Amino acid sequence: MYRVNTGLVRRYAQRYAEMNMTATVRIDRPDVATLNVSTGDVTAQVLSTIYEGKGRVSGVSGPVQYSLGEEPQYFSSGTVYVPLINEDGTPTTPQVNDIVIVTSHPDVLMVNRAFRVMNVAASGQFIAARELAVTGVQRWEAWTPANDIPPEWYV
Repeated sequence: MYRVNTGLVRRYAQRYAEMNMTATVRIDRPDVATLNVSTGDVTAQVLSTIYEGKGRVSGVSGPVQYSLGEEPQYFSSGTVYVPLINEDGTPTTPQVNDIVIVTSHPDVLMVNRAFRVMNVAASGQFIAARELAVTGVQRWEAWTPANDIPPEWYV
């Protein structure tokens, strides 16, 4: 009877997944704007970088057009993979509504594209990378004008 060394298999799977991460991505998280009830001022929303490093952008397809009211909206979708563990040994923690910006990629047309995280997969026995289901960035009601994503990043 053979015993499988699951620790070895997990490390191998993670190393293999990371070898295929040929892009560099940055993941930004919008902070929630807050209202000061005594002054009536709204604290501007800012983007905090929660990850910057290697990643894999795959399966970007679209755009698909939807008509919302009188204005058509265009969406592209895909998958982004990032390592499970940051270089400092802490786990990567992407969340829904984070923004993934491609900072380098073998395909120059992907550079500076931005995607909104729609889902973070969390299943399986041998998870090798964080799998993020993403859609091309469109305006989102929680973004404040002062810290909006630059227009050239909308896809």
